[in-house]
Amino acid sequence: MSPEDNRRILGILAAQIRQNINLTNSQLNFLEQKLQVIADGGSADQVLGLNFSKGQTDRQFQSRKRLSFIFHWIANAILPIDQDGLGLKVNDALLKASEWASIVFSNVSETKYDFSYLKNQWYNPANKHLHDPNRDPFDPDFPY
Repeated sequence: MSPEDNRRILGILAAQIRQNINLTNSQLNFLEQKLQVIADGGSADQVLGLNFSKGQTDRQFQSRKRLSFIFHWIANAILPIDQDGLGLKVNDALLKASEWASIVFSNVSETKYDFSYLKNQWYNPANKHLHDPNRDPFDPDFPY
């Protein structure tokens, strides 16, 4: 996640605590893990991801976010119709996604979201977690 995403998440948590809204188990686990590392001497900026790590750029995070957004659509498009999906086969969903993504992201990205690129990325083991149609703001590649 980018520093911007991490700040957004911390703001959400702060607002929930301020308004006495119960935190979910995933939110409590997130806070417990981060606070423990800080308590053990870790830098808050580093532990909470408030700054880019060496070699990371905003451009990389934005590219990753776009891919996550596309894959979220694909993951839902391949769900059966009775599960609110489109019932598409993976290749058909990749093709449809390449059609709209190439148009939507043409002005903001040098990446060409064509069928072969998306297929390559879809089957890349490093992107397996992006196949989940259910997303949570605490997911590392949350696209929204």
